Amino acid sequence: MSLLEKEKTDWYENLNSKRLPVEVARRSGLTQELHELKIQTLEGKMMLNEVEREQNGDAPRYKMVKWGKFMSANSLKKGDILHFNFVTSKQVLELRSVE
Repeated sequence: MSLLEKEKTDWYENLNSKRLPVEVARRSGLTQELHELKIQTLEGKMMLNEVEREQNGDAPRYKMVKWGKFMSANSLKKGDILHFNFVTSKQVLELRSVE
């Protein structure tokens, strides 16, 4: 396994959910301080998305605020399955493919 592969978190998500996986929140530093998250589209365009913290019982969860804007900008529709990688060294959530 290469160094780059070790730094990636493979993530797929249905568009009905905009919560970030716990590992992505941790590796992106959101558990330490809230900040915008960089997302790279299939075409390589970088977008910033605001993140909010919410409580889920005793555990905090992190969600992207303007998920609809990301969906519209990328011609995504409800029911699409998105495959992401989070690359720690770049601090970028990369959209890899859409089903």
